[in-house]
Amino acid sequence: MKIKILLMITAILLLTGCESNDSPNSVLLTSADLIGNWNLASQTIEDGTLTVISDGQTITATYASYAEDIDVIFSFTENPNEVMLEGRYTLVNTISFLGQDEIEEEEVILNDPEISNWSLDNNVLTITEDGIDARFSVEEFSATSIKLKSEIDETETYNDESISTKATLNIVLEK
Repeated sequence: MKIKILLMITAILLLTGCESNDSPNSVLLTSADLIGNWNLASQTIEDGTLTVISDGQTITATYASYAEDIDVIFSFTENPNEVMLEGRYTLVNTISFLGQDEIEEEEVILNDPEISNWSLDNNVLTITEDGIDARFSVEEFSATSIKLKSEIDETETYNDESISTKATLNIVLEK
């Protein structure tokens, strides 16, 4: 049960509090390039670690995730700069804890379109929702594909427990 709670908290952190490594590449993505509909082609989380400190004890788990059965569209508009996400996918999580691997699948459904603000500066795409910024470096770009990367390093306190997560989030969008 505690693993499921940790997974849910991790998913929330991943969707709301990402930071990028801010390293632009030689191909500069412009706002005009971004406008329109992009299909989510892949989403992975690599090198994940989750550390919980509770009652003076430290518990650490490693994790990785990938999306499958993806049917999600990112719709970028300008004036105002908004991105709308809608669709569904299955998130497959592998968690290693105390020498045991557990694989869980979770269906993610975006019934009501999720609308956030976006900005682009030197190949760093920032998506802002409820005052929280998610920053993605543009790793690769062509007229039909964008590869985004974000380094996650977050610590939250929940019911007197300190929960830290670190990971690399990779997203590929295609026209």
